[in-house]
Amino acid sequence: MKQNFSLQISEPRYIKVMGNLVSQSHARAALIKAGLIAFSRKSFSDISIREINELAGQRNRNALQYHFGRKRNLFETVVKDFLKPVSDAQKLLIDTVSGRADLTLDDLMDIYIQPFIQIIRFSPNSIKHAKLLSNYIDTLDTPPEFFSAQMLDEETSSTLSERLEQLTPERTDAERRLLLVVSNSILVNTIADLARASEAGLIDQKDPMYRQILRRMTRAITALWT
Repeated sequence: MKQNFSLQISEPRYIKVMGNLVSQSHARAALIKAGLIAFSRKSFSDISIREINELAGQRNRNALQYHFGRKRNLFETVVKDFLKPVSDAQKLLIDTVSGRADLTLDDLMDIYIQPFIQIIRFSPNSIKHAKLLSNYIDTLDTPPEFFSAQMLDEETSSTLSERLEQLTPERTDAERRLLLVVSNSILVNTIADLARASEAGLIDQKDPMYRQILRRMTRAITALWT
């Protein structure tokens, strides 16, 4: 006999289970949003778990630990959520030039840098994201290679690494890893400083000086590799 699943799902016990799942999903999303706000305001070590729970509207003081295990995991989740569209844009750019044999170091740096600049500039949370990444660098308690891995997904990182190896044959792998870490630091901190200056009304994103600073930053990063 065919069972009436719609009737079963409408029973109180199923409604309770579904309600709990929806509630958990909302709580997790609220914690991620609160994490973005909190970690863009202060450094990682200065933010308490209680503060994040309160920002997320969670009455349960163990909400963050339940969904993320620890504060560091939430921090990294917030960073990864921001970096995903950056990585997607980098992939798209890499795909468009994958068959080019005449790819230059300048081209490669544009592929690496421009997605960060554009997404930071046009994101509604641009200032928060810029401060978040700057705080992430300042408070990183893991090896520098970890930050490089977070900035790029595995496929993008592998493709860029291959191209960098071709374009900088005089460099060792260790030197390239270090240069990538330094490049990340220059990129993120420059963007974060511009975001803070913009927030304080000292400079506008439409100001020619704003774009000039970004161009100089790009040239400085490229110069590191030459």
